Amino acid sequence: MGDPQALIVISSDKEEDGQQVMAQGNEEVKEDVESSEEPPDWLPDGWIMEIYHNDDGTFNKYYISPVSGCTFTTQSAVMKHLFSATDERILKAKETAEKNQFMRTHDWLPKGWQLEIRAGGKNMDKMYKFFVDPQAGVRLQSKEDILANVELNPDELLKGWVKEVAFRRTEKGLKKHLVKKLQLHFLSSKA
Repeated sequence: MGDPQALIVISSDKEEDGQQVMAQGNEEVKEDVESSEEPPDWLPDGWIMEIYHNDDGTFNKYYISPVSGCTFTTQSAVMKHLFSATDERILKAKETAEKNQFMRTHDWLPKGWQLEIRAGGKNMDKMYKFFVDPQAGVRLQSKEDILANVELNPDELLKGWVKEVAFRRTEKGLKKHLVKKLQLHFLSSKA
């Protein structure tokens, strides 16, 4: 009718001491359920073992990696995961992402400006992007607004210099030219 060496678990609802009767072939073997709930020796430190008892008296064991969160049901699957060095790659990727997260910036964004992202909306499900100049206390929402603000208030010019915009008509339309000039102020002397 089947393999005479197959393992059969027999449990009773009346048992409260945590003992299960197991039959293998013709002989009965008792196993402590609590001992099966301890992590096996081959499971690495930090890994989580979860045991779920089913209504039919059987139980399922799950082994969870603390790094990747991957779940496995067999020792061979855990070992395959460990030898594939997946956890090391995940840790390395997380470290790289943490380092690069603050380094990313827009090339066109002027020096000192910061990108601020805020949640909003009725359920805080919308994301709004602002560009902030903390020194001037200016908060703008678009690249065009920032570039216009920077063109009107150039910090890179020396004192006394003025930035002008000149437009010239060409065959393709209007062409914009930025001109920097030294503005001279003559003081009138009252004598």
